Amino acid sequence: EHDEEHEHHHHNHEHDHEHEHDHEHCHDENCSCHHHHHHGHSHGDEYGISTFVYYRRQSFNAIKFDRYVTSRWPENIIRAKGICYFSDNPDMTYIFEQAGVQKKLSEAGLWYAAAPADEFEELLRQDPSILKDWDDKYGDRMEKIVIIGQHLDQKQICKDLDECLVDIF
Repeated sequence: EHDEEHEHHHHNHEHDHEHEHDHEHCHDENCSCHHHHHHGHSHGDEYGISTFVYYRRQSFNAIKFDRYVTSRWPENIIRAKGICYFSDNPDMTYIFEQAGVQKKLSEAGLWYAAAPADEFEELLRQDPSILKDWDDKYGDRMEKIVIIGQHLDQKQICKDLDECLVDIF
């Protein structure tokens, strides 16, 4: 049998639910870049270290995302990690990680939204918190990447990543 290929390996994206918005730094009411300042280092401000979460619901175009990450990724991004998905395979969750010059994209199982209705209902019975981040249009699909860097141009990074988006739903 080929049951394994339909197995759903659902990721847990509860670990970084920070949906506050810092309106001081953003004057666009449609902006969904979440701003966070990095307090892990006592000299954070002195070194210009900051953190923000890039969060969108549309899928990335794989070619555009790859082009951005390989040729235009800002060097002052120290670390980035998060979940994403692509228009050519919207049922698959990917983990995107970057540390220094190393960048990695790895499959992390299927989104809950990709599950057949009967299986989804069972998953929901086992874990009702699935609906916490649920969107009527996208289900649990999302681009959610935590970006840490030095003297980051947040608006430009968000704009560049937004240019990689495509809405397929």
